[in-house]
Amino acid sequence: MADRRMTCSRCPRYDRAERRCLDGKANPRTKRDTRDLVAFLGVQALCHYNPYREAMAFRMYFPGRPLLHPVPKTSRSRQHPPESAPTQGLEE
Repeated sequence: MADRRMTCSRCPRYDRAERRCLDGKANPRTKRDTRDLVAFLGVQALCHYNPYREAMAFRMYFPGRPLLHPVPKTSRSRQHPPESAPTQGLEE
């Protein structure tokens, strides 16, 4: 079963009496709002329970890299065999 998204009212860092986060973080509902918040205030303003936090931080600090680490595209014919260890000095 899929995990439910953490909302502010369920968060342990949320003060219900004051209706605000004790850490001063924001937890936007949509990915677009999350992207706008990160553009204006940075990743530090995002709640730790936001599902897009890691992806936004990765995009901000490593903009040219893909989100997943791809397997290098090399064919077997281009791979060189490992060099053999030198046999000098191993005479019996």
